[in-house]
Amino acid sequence: MSRLRLQGVAAGLGGPDILRGVDLDVESGSLTALLGPSGCGKTTLLRVVAGFVAPRVGQVRIDDEVVAGPDRCLAPEARGIALVPQEGALFPHLDVAGNVAFGLPRSVSRAARTARVAEVLELLDLAGYERARPHELSGGQQQRVALARALAPSPRAVLLDEPFAALDAALRAVLRRQVREALIGSGTTALLVTHDQDEALSIADSVAVMRDGRIVAHDVPTSLYSAPADLAVARFVGQLVELPATVSADRAETVLGPLVLADPPAPAGERMVVGIRPEQLRLATPDGPGPGSLATVRYREYYGHDALVHVELPDGQLVAVRTAGQLPEHDRVRVWVEGPVRAYCGAVLDVASGR
Repeated sequence: MSRLRLQGVAAGLGGPDILRGVDLDVESGSLTALLGPSGCGKTTLLRVVAGFVAPRVGQVRIDDEVVAGPDRCLAPEARGIALVPQEGALFPHLDVAGNVAFGLPRSVSRAARTARVAEVLELLDLAGYERARPHELSGGQQQRVALARALAPSPRAVLLDEPFAALDAALRAVLRRQVREALIGSGTTALLVTHDQDEALSIADSVAVMRDGRIVAHDVPTSLYSAPADLAVARFVGQLVELPATVSADRAETVLGPLVLADPPAPAGERMVVGIRPEQLRLATPDGPGPGSLATVRYREYYGHDALVHVELPDGQLVAVRTAGQLPEHDRVRVWVEGPVRAYCGAVLDVASGR
């Protein structure tokens, strides 16, 4: 198991820097997800770690060894890092065993190669597929073979570049779990690039959020979701309901009444934005007792396991409420918030228009 560290890394692809002072620490034996929108620099960061792009400034370290820096840049094959690309990139003329054994050193004996191939195929629940060709496998099986090939030489770290992007939703969920179990079973340090929030939050030990070539937040999934570093991170990681508020001690006065603040951030009387997760909002009949404000159901998005009910508040703002119930459109309801909320400086997102 190896620790992977980037310190002050700036790099580009022949033009302006895409990465701008990246600091990232991937603990030994852990899986870190690199989450961010398209164009933020995720793939460039992966290419710097792999050795395909040299940093202009800064260092990449594996344990105590500098593998990339101003005076040293090891070739990709000398770093002991394996890469699993988006499409798997299996060799069509080789069977599963041949693909998995491809990365093993030539000095490894035939018996040892056979044993190691069997070991990693067992780890990824692929025993019995040794003689199958890539075209005979499903998309999920092909990705597991690609991971098996990466793990076979016992790399110091594995880089996964959106390996589930081409799969359907149900298969992605299954494969994510299998990949995580395989990485845990092998004790391999891994860095996963993704733009899928569910993917990052569900399988990673920690999640690093990228924005404009920088790491703007890095935390365990629960803290990243419940206590985002800023309003932009809160908006990006999960759905967010935003309300204008006036901060008063440990309370925020909003259209939904006074809300309890987590970590009161500002002097009393300051105008701010409170961020509320849809699952914190509650709905009830309009004539029932309790806190909250009256609202009107405008439309629903049904997902089977739950639904997002979009209601219009007295000030005209539309907010999304996650609920298991079914409410007719145009019904009047009472809306309130359960649990503390966080306040941020910034403009309120217009959820009706998406701006």
